Amino acid sequence: MSRYDEDQLIQEAQGILGDEKAYAESKGVTIQMIVAITEDHIHVLNRDTEDRLTDHVARFDRSTCKVEVPKFGLSRQLTLTDPGSGASLELTGGVSPLAVTAKGDKTVLKLLAA
Repeated sequence: MSRYDEDQLIQEAQGILGDEKAYAESKGVTIQMIVAITEDHIHVLNRDTEDRLTDHVARFDRSTCKVEVPKFGLSRQLTLTDPGSGASLELTGGVSPLAVTAKGDKTVLKLLAA
């Protein structure tokens, strides 16, 4: 691969990431989010908004929230659903030993399974 090809690939990858970020933010969320679990609630928060977006995305009552976590390779598709309102949110977490977020994602999944 020539140096030009490498530079072009890097530029294209940056463009794709920029597009994903813009699309996510047009929906009011960041690409990466934080799931905070308390005794009573599951909070979904935006990460690194730099005041562009609200911090709080959603809150679910832990006692009534329906939690689904089907396996998809080394990813987990987490779906949180409020049965009363029908509000639902889908998130993806990584559990691969190579994923930077794996430790936190595994902790959240373990807490939600309890």
